[in-house]
Amino acid sequence: MTEQKKQTSFKEMLPKYYIRSFWILFSSGILSVFILFLGSGFGWFGPMPDLQQLENPKTNLATQIISSDGAVLGKFYYDENRTPISYKE
Repeated sequence: MTEQKKQTSFKEMLPKYYIRSFWILFSSGILSVFILFLGSGFGWFGPMPDLQQLENPKTNLATQIISSDGAVLGKFYYDENRTPISYKE
């Protein structure tokens, strides 16, 4: 007697398809985050600032002391007296 191969139905294959799709999407997400960090480390997205520049940023903005009601009590600045304003101002 010859053995007949059992054909799997679509309903039996459906859970395997979802599980396989989930793992493909999950692993591609992890891989894309890894490639993003790797690319930024190699400078693919532009140059990265030095650690010295990150630790000691140079800003020309004045420091404002603001009271609880929103009034400016005073300003401190080293070199230039600059204050950020909105576009409308």
